[in-house]
Amino acid sequence: MRQPRRFARGAVLASIGCALLALPAAPAAQAQGLMYTREVRGAVKSDYVFRGVQLAEEAFKISGELRLNGLHGGATWIQPFNADDFANETRLYGGWSPHWEDHGSRLDIELGFTWYATPDPAPGFPDASRFEPYAKVYIDAPLVPSIAGFYDAERETYTLEGRLTHFVPFGGLNGFELGFDGGYVSPEDAEEHAYAQGSIDLVRDFLGGVEGYVGLRGSVSSEDRYFSDVTAFGPVYDQRARAWVAAGFSASF
Repeated sequence: MRQPRRFARGAVLASIGCALLALPAAPAAQAQGLMYTREVRGAVKSDYVFRGVQLAEEAFKISGELRLNGLHGGATWIQPFNADDFANETRLYGGWSPHWEDHGSRLDIELGFTWYATPDPAPGFPDASRFEPYAKVYIDAPLVPSIAGFYDAERETYTLEGRLTHFVPFGGLNGFELGFDGGYVSPEDAEEHAYAQGSIDLVRDFLGGVEGYVGLRGSVSSEDRYFSDVTAFGPVYDQRARAWVAAGFSASF
């Protein structure tokens, strides 16, 4: 039987958050040459929840992305700290957004795909290797409303998800990022469920394209989708709500 490796959630996240917020502001960077953006992001979360389903306890995530003329592509790697959670997850994704103008407000569409791979899933977790195309519509307006449809070709699962975001600046370089997600997942051969998730992050802009944040998350699901325990035989799902904390950074250049 595997022995889980436990980490102190509060100590790890608090240390990262304090370090991020204590960093001095960097001078602003000037864009030159081609109009493209490279971005690197990293985060530590006390729970990893995806579309209203908990997949791990403490987890670390890092990703990189390149955007150029409406095209974007990148990769994400997620590693749980607990040996009894799923092994690790790699995502490769890409998309295209052409920017449409509609009565003075910009209406954008986005078409893309994500490929998920989990090479060695833990007991109780299905093999997550799958290909998922998606289509998304969003409006450049207050709360930046968006709605997206996903289709998991391997598991024949449809997902419809909406999102709202809002940024509240204060103190020059700081602000609060507010977010809300809600969705509906309909698998072909499993129980469907609806979910909703809210977030609030304290964001610090260090200039030079670097930001750090610490925040709170909360999620509810119409079915039991959150752990009450994790054993060597897999997780025990018997809760419908979860709250957790996160800290991370992003750097654009």
